[in-house]
Amino acid sequence: APGTYVARHGAALCLPCPAGHFCADGWALDGDGLLVRTQSMGGLIPLPTRCPAGTYSAELGNDSPEDCVACPPGSVAPLPGGDSADACEPCAPGHSQPHPGMPACHICVASQAQPLAGQPHCDVCAPGKYASAAGATECLDCLPGSHQPREAGSDPACKACPAGTFSAQ
Repeated sequence: APGTYVARHGAALCLPCPAGHFCADGWALDGDGLLVRTQSMGGLIPLPTRCPAGTYSAELGNDSPEDCVACPPGSVAPLPGGDSADACEPCAPGHSQPHPGMPACHICVASQAQPLAGQPHCDVCAPGKYASAAGATECLDCLPGSHQPREAGSDPACKACPAGTFSAQ
Protein backbone atom coordinates (compact mmCIF):
# COMPACT_ATOMS: atom_id res chain seq x y z
CA ALA A 1 0.00 0.00 0.00
CA PRO A 2 1.22 3.57 -0.59
CA GLY A 3 3.14 5.05 2.35
CA THR A 4 4.29 1.64 3.64
CA TYR A 5 7.42 -0.48 3.41
CA VAL A 6 8.71 -3.91 4.33
CA ALA A 7 11.50 -3.88 6.90
CA ARG A 8 12.93 -7.26 5.88
CA HIS A 9 12.50 -9.84 3.12
CA GLY A 10 9.67 -12.26 3.87
CA ALA A 11 7.94 -10.02 6.42
CA ALA A 12 4.27 -10.79 7.00
CA LEU A 13 3.10 -7.17 6.99
CA CYS A 14 3.97 -3.73 5.74
CA LEU A 15 4.87 -0.96 8.16
CA PRO A 16 3.82 2.69 7.80
CA CYS A 17 6.59 4.94 6.58
CA PRO A 18 8.07 6.62 9.70
CA ALA A 19 7.82 10.33 10.51
CA GLY A 20 10.54 12.37 8.81
CA HIS A 21 10.45 10.00 5.80
CA PHE A 22 8.38 9.12 2.75
CA CYS A 23 8.05 5.79 0.95
CA ALA A 24 8.00 6.32 -2.81
CA ASP A 25 9.88 4.65 -5.64
CA GLY A 26 12.45 6.63 -7.63
CA TRP A 27 13.81 9.05 -5.01
CA ALA A 28 17.01 9.38 -2.99
CA LEU A 29 19.04 12.04 -1.20
CA ASP A 30 22.39 13.33 -2.46
CA GLY A 31 25.42 13.95 -0.21
CA ASP A 32 24.02 17.35 0.82
CA GLY A 33 20.68 15.86 1.90
CA LEU A 34 18.82 17.21 -1.13
CA LEU A 35 16.26 15.23 -3.12
CA VAL A 36 17.28 13.62 -6.43
CA ARG A 37 15.43 11.39 -8.89
CA THR A 38 16.71 7.81 -9.22
CA GLN A 39 15.89 4.86 -11.40
CA SER A 40 12.62 3.12 -10.54
CA MET A 41 12.86 -0.18 -8.67
CA GLY A 42 10.25 -1.67 -11.02
CA GLY A 43 7.34 -2.14 -8.65
CA LEU A 44 9.27 -3.27 -5.57
CA ILE A 45 8.12 -1.79 -2.28
CA PRO A 46 10.45 1.16 -1.62
CA LEU A 47 12.37 1.65 1.62
CA PRO A 48 11.85 4.90 3.55
CA THR A 49 13.69 7.95 2.20
CA ARG A 50 14.39 10.77 4.67
CA CYS A 51 12.64 14.08 4.04
CA PRO A 52 15.24 16.33 2.39
CA ALA A 53 17.14 19.05 4.22
CA GLY A 54 14.96 22.15 4.50
CA THR A 55 11.84 20.06 5.24
CA TYR A 56 10.25 17.87 7.91
CA SER A 57 7.21 15.64 8.42
CA ALA A 58 5.58 14.62 11.69
CA GLU A 59 3.15 12.28 9.90
CA LEU A 60 3.36 8.51 9.46
CA GLY A 61 2.66 6.83 6.13
CA ASN A 62 3.95 9.51 3.77
CA ASP A 63 3.98 8.25 0.18
CA SER A 64 5.47 11.21 -1.68
CA PRO A 65 8.25 13.80 -1.23
CA GLU A 66 5.48 16.42 -1.39
CA ASP A 67 4.37 15.14 2.04
CA CYS A 68 7.52 16.69 3.53
CA VAL A 69 6.70 20.21 4.80
CA ALA A 70 9.03 23.08 3.84
CA CYS A 71 10.46 25.17 6.66
CA PRO A 72 9.10 28.74 6.42
CA PRO A 73 11.19 31.71 5.27
CA GLY A 74 13.55 32.87 8.02
CA SER A 75 14.24 29.31 9.13
CA VAL A 76 16.10 26.27 7.78
CA ALA A 77 16.48 22.55 8.42
CA PRO A 78 20.19 21.79 7.86
CA LEU A 79 19.76 18.02 8.21
CA PRO A 80 17.44 15.62 6.37
CA GLY A 81 14.87 13.47 8.16
CA GLY A 82 13.27 16.09 10.41
CA ASP A 83 10.25 14.57 12.15
CA SER A 84 8.73 17.72 13.70
CA ALA A 85 8.57 21.48 13.14
CA ASP A 86 11.45 21.70 15.64
CA ALA A 87 13.72 20.55 12.77
CA CYS A 88 13.33 24.09 11.40
CA GLU A 89 15.88 26.35 13.07
CA PRO A 90 15.55 30.16 12.93
CA CYS A 91 18.30 32.00 11.09
CA ALA A 92 20.65 33.71 13.56
CA PRO A 93 20.87 37.51 13.81
CA GLY A 94 23.05 38.79 10.95
CA HIS A 95 21.58 36.11 8.66
CA SER A 96 18.37 35.58 6.66
CA GLN A 97 16.60 33.15 4.33
CA PRO A 98 13.87 34.49 2.02
CA HIS A 99 12.81 31.11 0.57
CA PRO A 100 10.87 28.24 2.17
CA GLY A 101 12.37 24.73 2.33
CA MET A 102 16.05 25.66 2.43
CA PRO A 103 18.93 23.92 4.25
CA ALA A 104 21.00 27.03 5.09
CA CYS A 105 20.70 30.73 5.92
CA HIS A 106 22.44 33.53 4.00
CA ILE A 107 24.81 35.87 5.82
CA CYS A 108 23.88 39.56 5.55
CA VAL A 109 26.31 41.27 3.17
CA ALA A 110 28.26 44.40 4.09
CA SER A 111 25.90 47.44 3.97
CA GLN A 112 23.06 45.33 5.37
CA ALA A 113 22.15 44.14 8.87
CA GLN A 114 19.56 42.01 10.68
CA PRO A 115 19.23 42.38 14.47
CA LEU A 116 16.59 39.65 14.91
CA ALA A 117 16.65 35.87 14.56
CA GLY A 118 14.31 34.08 12.16
CA GLN A 119 13.99 36.81 9.55
CA PRO A 120 13.51 36.37 5.79
CA HIS A 121 15.54 39.45 4.76
CA CYS A 122 18.47 41.60 5.82
CA ASP A 123 17.82 45.34 6.04
CA VAL A 124 19.76 47.84 3.91
CA CYS A 125 21.44 50.49 6.06
CA ALA A 126 19.61 53.84 5.98
CA PRO A 127 21.26 57.12 4.92
CA GLY A 128 23.80 58.22 7.55
CA LYS A 129 24.47 54.61 8.65
CA TYR A 130 26.80 51.80 7.57
CA ALA A 131 27.70 48.15 8.15
CA SER A 132 31.23 47.45 6.95
CA ALA A 133 31.33 43.68 7.55
CA ALA A 134 29.17 40.75 6.50
CA GLY A 135 26.92 39.31 9.21
CA ALA A 136 26.18 42.64 10.89
CA THR A 137 23.38 42.77 13.43
CA GLU A 138 23.10 46.57 13.33
CA CYS A 139 23.89 49.52 11.11
CA LEU A 140 26.19 52.03 12.81
CA ASP A 141 26.03 55.83 12.62
CA CYS A 142 28.65 57.47 10.41
CA LEU A 143 31.33 59.16 12.50
CA PRO A 144 31.55 62.98 12.68
CA GLY A 145 33.27 64.27 9.55
CA SER A 146 31.80 61.52 7.36
CA HIS A 147 28.47 60.80 5.73
CA GLN A 148 26.44 58.22 3.81
CA PRO A 149 24.06 60.27 1.66
CA ARG A 150 21.77 57.44 0.53
CA GLU A 151 20.81 53.92 1.45
CA ALA A 152 24.13 52.10 1.56
CA GLY A 153 23.24 49.58 -1.15
CA SER A 154 26.55 48.14 -2.30
CA ASP A 155 28.67 50.81 -0.54
CA PRO A 156 29.26 49.65 3.05
CA ALA A 157 31.40 52.59 4.21
CA CYS A 158 30.79 56.22 5.09
CA LYS A 159 32.60 58.80 2.97
CA ALA A 160 34.70 61.67 4.27
CA CYS A 161 33.03 65.02 3.94
CA PRO A 162 34.45 67.12 1.06
CA ALA A 163 36.79 69.97 1.94
CA GLY A 164 34.91 72.97 3.29
CA THR A 165 31.94 70.87 4.55
CA PHE A 166 31.20 68.96 7.75
CA SER A 167 28.85 66.47 9.35
CA ALA A 168 28.15 66.74 13.06
CA GLN A 169 26.55 63.30 13.27
